Amino acid sequence: MTDIDFEELSADLLGAEFNTRIERFGRGADGGIDLRWRIGSAKYGIAQCKHYLDSSFGQLKASASKEIPKVRKLKPARYVFATSRELTVHQKGQICDLFDPWMRDPSDVFSGMDLDQLLDKNETVDRKHVKLWLATGAHLFWAMHPELASRSEALRERIDRTISNYVGMGTFERAKNILEKEKVCLIAGQPGVGKTVLAHMLIADHMRRGFDVVEVSGDIDEAWTALDPNRPQVFIYDDFLGQLAFSERLGKNEDSRLSDFVDKIRFQKSTRLILTTREYILRDARIAYSRLDGISRRGRYILELKHYSRNDRARILYNHAWRSGLSPSALSELSDGGWKRIIDHPNFSPRLVEYGTRLDWDASQGSWLDAFVYALDNPSTLWRRTFESHLTDQDRALLFVLASFSGSVELEAVKVAYRSLLERLSLPFSSAALKRSLETLEGTFIAVNQDHRGAVVQFHNPSIVDFVLNELQDDTEMQRDLIRSATHFEQLERLWASQTATTTVSDRSGTSASRSKVLSSLAAADYSAAADRLYTCDPLAPRTNYHGSASESLEDRFAFVVSLPAAWRPKKKWLKSHAVHLLSRWTNHKGDKTLAYDFIFGARSQARDFFPPAAEAVLEDWLKGELSVTEDWRLLGLFLASEGTYPLPGDYAERFTEHAEAELERWDPAPPELSTLRSLSDDFGTYDLDAYFDEASERENQSDEATSETAPESERGAARDLSDTDSAISAYFDRF
Repeated sequence: MTDIDFEELSADLLGAEFNTRIERFGRGADGGIDLRWRIGSAKYGIAQCKHYLDSSFGQLKASASKEIPKVRKLKPARYVFATSRELTVHQKGQICDLFDPWMRDPSDVFSGMDLDQLLDKNETVDRKHVKLWLATGAHLFWAMHPELASRSEALRERIDRTISNYVGMGTFERAKNILEKEKVCLIAGQPGVGKTVLAHMLIADHMRRGFDVVEVSGDIDEAWTALDPNRPQVFIYDDFLGQLAFSERLGKNEDSRLSDFVDKIRFQKSTRLILTTREYILRDARIAYSRLDGISRRGRYILELKHYSRNDRARILYNHAWRSGLSPSALSELSDGGWKRIIDHPNFSPRLVEYGTRLDWDASQGSWLDAFVYALDNPSTLWRRTFESHLTDQDRALLFVLASFSGSVELEAVKVAYRSLLERLSLPFSSAALKRSLETLEGTFIAVNQDHRGAVVQFHNPSIVDFVLNELQDDTEMQRDLIRSATHFEQLERLWASQTATTTVSDRSGTSASRSKVLSSLAAADYSAAADRLYTCDPLAPRTNYHGSASESLEDRFAFVVSLPAAWRPKKKWLKSHAVHLLSRWTNHKGDKTLAYDFIFGARSQARDFFPPAAEAVLEDWLKGELSVTEDWRLLGLFLASEGTYPLPGDYAERFTEHAEAELERWDPAPPELSTLRSLSDDFGTYDLDAYFDEASERENQSDEATSETAPESERGAARDLSDTDSAISAYFDRF
């Protein structure tokens, strides 16, 4: 029990004893108040909580003495002192004397034994503090089963440690309800997310209720042998499909024996079965074993662990830091706001927190917090074992292909690129094999979703992207194979832009890092050839599906190729040839006009050198000859403004007025480019449009206000859980 746990328990027990609501306050600016309650209409009682279980009475009394000036200033109507330490009658009297006249008598000093008596009186409070009654039940169980305690010492230590550090009671209640209803609970999740911890909490709960514990460590035959329908039993089968691959664990016909055991358990009132496994192993095993697929598809007893609330993350970090023996400087880093860098990190997991708070570190090595964040930035040890020991060559190839695309990409594009890479690697391809790889990787390495493009694939989180890119950086041959087999120009763009994290920067944000290029210079010739080969291939569909969405243009690709170093791009002759091709399209008013303007008149000056002298006249004709959308007018305005005359030539004003009026009529409440239209109106001197622009702006503002008023509370932020706010969480770490 941490000091926070003790304070919460004391508040609930005193509230029940005094039949009143107790307020709690964080450390720091509390002025000597841990707990407060109202007495009458204008007075307050206050309490101080001291979790001094392993300290001497002298230390406790010295700490209590420091509170006297604060209490003298507060002048409470009643003062209560609660401690987890056992006290004699004489010791309680000494504490009471310190706080005379605010303490009525020694009964206002609540020792650990007094609080135990209050727990006996208030079962509701006992049930609310799950870790407390689980710990009590577990200790009682081990005392009544000494033979099991000696045989399962490791399990006993793990369960005791789990109870003291556990956070996430909502998940525990869900798992408990599944187990009570279905008699079986299969806990699946990524490495380090807390599967085994939750299983141990469930075990502790059943120990408290009188169940015998049976730990299955070899195969399911152990469970069959130990099964006794005349005794309440709870079986725990951790990593039942193996730690890295199901082939580690399942012997001949074990899928059938396991399925039969699950079916038997579900119809026995006094037997429970808890299973844990990693998501990707469960998916893989389902493919290989039909009986396991049947277990998974029944699904009512499967609980997938995914996310923790911000407050849960904070409590996990606090619990581990409180027990870890971290140095004062490390604790100070947390209390100074460093906790944000950890709990808000995208790679946060209970396992990494446990590791980080046990880092072999001393002050001479620099900042403990920076070392911890570096571990979060680079959790490669988790991924590498799976990547190297569990995944097939085809699975790894699929990850490399996905790393060559940016963000989410349509499954069909991945399939084409994946097949091409496998052919390059002389590995067999089939649609069924691709499906198996997707199912193996989904939920752990990748996510498969649906959007306007159909099925799309992306990496599960940024840390996995970094890991795969690091693996690719170390494998020059795979880089070259991936480039040679690429089927989409976007793959080349992604690979060129890809960088890997190498060193964490010591900053307050906690995730910035120095980066290095993934591609080796040895791949330059292959890259140049691929750029030539893929330049005109069909672009991927845009990821978004709203006004203005567009696929990549040839101008986009030309700009990218021109930006490459000479060794990585096609020769100058190739560039000039494709510049002429673009110019021929511009003559027919086809292409990306915005980029064309940049090439010839704007920021893309390096591309200008590859175009013939006629490019300026061709583009001017296009700019003046096609004026159908607001972007056309914006570019024309830029071109005309380059001549330095304001307002712009009047022969365009009437046509612009017609365009602006059409846009105002077309859009409700206002055109998306309203600010651009207003600016152009000023340039063209069409000031009679100002009133219409003002009306459109007012309609837009009214629409925003109406949307805000009708939005759900969660969207407006009014119903935000205050326990997740910075101020609420800071109160925990202020204690350090």
